[in-house]
Amino acid sequence: MQLNGVEPISILRAAKRFQMKTQPAQNPWILVRKQSLLTVAGCILVGVGWGIDPATSVVVGGLCVALPSAYFAWASERTLVGSRILSQGVVKVVSTGVLMASFLGFGAVLAPWFLLGMLAGQAAYVWTLAEASWTDVTAETHVGRESYAETAAKTALVVEKQRDEQD
Repeated sequence: MQLNGVEPISILRAAKRFQMKTQPAQNPWILVRKQSLLTVAGCILVGVGWGIDPATSVVVGGLCVALPSAYFAWASERTLVGSRILSQGVVKVVSTGVLMASFLGFGAVLAPWFLLGMLAGQAAYVWTLAEASWTDVTAETHVGRESYAETAAKTALVVEKQRDEQD
């Protein structure tokens, strides 16, 4: 069956075609930079006011958040497969918990300052989300801005190309 001279294609095939053309809303490393910036700022403030031991605990707390985020940013740049992204998110959460438990469990840090460092790292998420809402950054800013005829014309070319490749 043809619709307006264009043969329909599977929605999954159309999504796969479109998937590689979209850009992420933001570079994932922006979050890691913000986490590092907030952690260093917290370290400097605490170091000046309370000394080196609390400042070290702030840095370690920030690293417990920033290191798993850095892994997730690195890994998420290399795949668009949903199940892999989900598993990388689970690895991120588990590794954050393991780092927290190991530093707090061995008593290597001062707990209140450590938690302040973690709070600084987590504040980067709020900062990033707020910044994105101020600038209207979206993953697919161009979706829905073309007419049905334009979409159909592009789809017809893709279907034609796929048929040629299959033959």
